[in-house]
Amino acid sequence: MRKNLRRRLLHPQKPSILARLHSVRRRERTEPRFRIRPATLRDYVGLCEVFQEADLMHSSALPDLFRPTRGPVRTREYIAEIIGGESSVVFVAEQDEKIVGAVRAEVREAPTIPLVVPRRFGVIDTLVVIRSCRRRGIGTALAAEVQRWAKGKGVSQVELTVYEFNRTGLAFYQKLGFRTASRRLRKSLTDSGQVTQ
Repeated sequence: MRKNLRRRLLHPQKPSILARLHSVRRRERTEPRFRIRPATLRDYVGLCEVFQEADLMHSSALPDLFRPTRGPVRTREYIAEIIGGESSVVFVAEQDEKIVGAVRAEVREAPTIPLVVPRRFGVIDTLVVIRSCRRRGIGTALAAEVQRWAKGKGVSQVELTVYEFNRTGLAFYQKLGFRTASRRLRKSLTDSGQVTQ
């Protein structure tokens, strides 16, 4: 008996396929499901709550570029414009009838100068999932939905900008296949270390 116990402790067996399947099913039952859909103006309050989480992260990390806001973080008119635009879109992740994530994207044209290859490309402006719902596949699903939308618009590339402080975001986008194409550098011209405008 002791030999069997010792053997199991020293050489544990991998869980069987059936045991792993039951584990996945248990997780599926305990983790609430979410759905991705286009945003509507009825989502205004939920979108502001989600965008505020990203805004707070940016204003805390880069106070010389971003400032904390009071009241709604976006105007109703702004949300209506980006939702209803021909070349822009907002998708939301909804769980238990609550907005838990959002992505805003648009299609842009390359400048018409001789050096630049003419092209249309997608730009992810904002992708955010509320902290309590991260690491559940919501951000990945939002990014995939934007890529499907961009392909439908005849776009063959999607770009985005990530600030250097956002290491988690950078790792997330790299995992999705995004690669660094350029870098924007800044230099302070004041004693305080903040760039003046």
